Amino acid sequence: IACGRPILRVCLWTCPLVLLTGSENESPEITALSRTIEVFLGALVGGVLHYLEVMMIRRLGIYAEVQPQETPDPANASGD
Repeated sequence: IACGRPILRVCLWTCPLVLLTGSENESPEITALSRTIEVFLGALVGGVLHYLEVMMIRRLGIYAEVQPQETPDPANASGD
């Protein structure tokens, strides 16, 4: 399945890693659900913190405005 698709090669490790981190007391389904919830919670917290950071930067005015560079005029290539 992963032949010629390097992105899928990483995905093939996800299932064994999730199942190997489970304990003997819980089923593989509960382990997979726990890990999925952990990933979504981490993404949610990261997204909220990023949003708050952007809002703080905008409020404090700590952003650098990028000035567009002038492109040389081909009609005036001699520099006059």
